[in-house]
Amino acid sequence: MNRNKLTAATVACILMLTFSISAIARIKKPVIERGMTKQQVTALLGTPLTSSFDEFGDIWMYEEWRGPFVGGSNVRIYVMFDMTGKVVRCDERTIESNRQEEINSQVYSNGVPRINQQLYPHGLHGLNDRDFSTLYKKVSDASFDKDKKDLIEVASLGCYYSCNQCAKILSIFSFDDDKLAVFKLMASHIIDLQNIHIIYQQFTFDDAKKMVSDILQSEFAHYSH
Repeated sequence: MNRNKLTAATVACILMLTFSISAIARIKKPVIERGMTKQQVTALLGTPLTSSFDEFGDIWMYEEWRGPFVGGSNVRIYVMFDMTGKVVRCDERTIESNRQEEINSQVYSNGVPRINQQLYPHGLHGLNDRDFSTLYKKVSDASFDKDKKDLIEVASLGCYYSCNQCAKILSIFSFDDDKLAVFKLMASHIIDLQNIHIIYQQFTFDDAKKMVSDILQSEFAHYSH
């Protein structure tokens, strides 16, 4: 009798294990790829549990259970968008059930890191109004765009700017390509990235706004080495 009970229990365990393995095999993790739109992400993951934003774009957070009912794990997914509403990063973090802490992070969408503002020169100040007015006038009065850019390049060797000051300099130029070239000279000397939206407003096309993000990401990589 005891042997029969033991055999039945063993068979039940095997069946449960087989079911769990089968269930795991059927689970297909949605693939979030760089460049996806918000509509595409919503189609795959549904409405986000929470949403927030920073100076670079929106951040959506999802939670889902992965694996079998017993022995699975809770996963938190962060999807980050640039200012044009396209995916630039997707982070996946496993939450330990007994402590509800994020214990693992994995970027799985060819993502790029968010700018770490601590790497930028906090505590510094942009040009005072008088000095900035002098620079602005010299750049405005220069006859050719190349001369204007040369002045900005020299000034940026030792000067720092607020986003408002940077935007005003960019407004001197008519075309996005010229503005991008100037922004690249000034990007590492901007002191208040929380106001970066002011600079985005200087650009007409989404591709140019994306390039602004790329330049900032490049600066992040430079400072992190």
